[in-house]
Amino acid sequence: MKVLMLNGPGLASAIQQAGYDQVSPELIEQACIRTCQDLALEPDFRQSADDLQIVQWLRQDLASASALLINPLSTQAADAASYPAALVRALDEHAPSTLPIIEVHLSNPFVDAQSQPLRPSGCNVGLLCGFGLQGYVLAIQALHRQLAASSEAASS
Repeated sequence: MKVLMLNGPGLASAIQQAGYDQVSPELIEQACIRTCQDLALEPDFRQSADDLQIVQWLRQDLASASALLINPLSTQAADAASYPAALVRALDEHAPSTLPIIEVHLSNPFVDAQSQPLRPSGCNVGLLCGFGLQGYVLAIQALHRQLAASSEAASS
């Protein structure tokens, strides 16, 4: 089962702003890949500084994913207002309602004016925030549990 993990513009600066001195985009990727492999999941980790690339990946690759982990990070997007709206549209249009999705933020987006959680209406999105690198690990573990429960329900 493939877990599509998308990280939008500003990952390195978000890490720095949140004060996670021992964290880097490379360490996040390594932790995600290792966690997926430990749980027998297929990791598909991607990061782009191009907000349009993130939207394109959602449109093209959600159909082949078993689950989605997304950190939208819009702090460096060219048009900070239209980027989240484009992400929400892509999720509403391309994410099946049964697709497990977790949005991850390194810090708490409810106190950070630069970053607000997505609010798609057509799919169920969980939210993990404020746990730094550990948030990614927790999100993958939660997605694994959701996939296992769905698999059990389908087989009974």
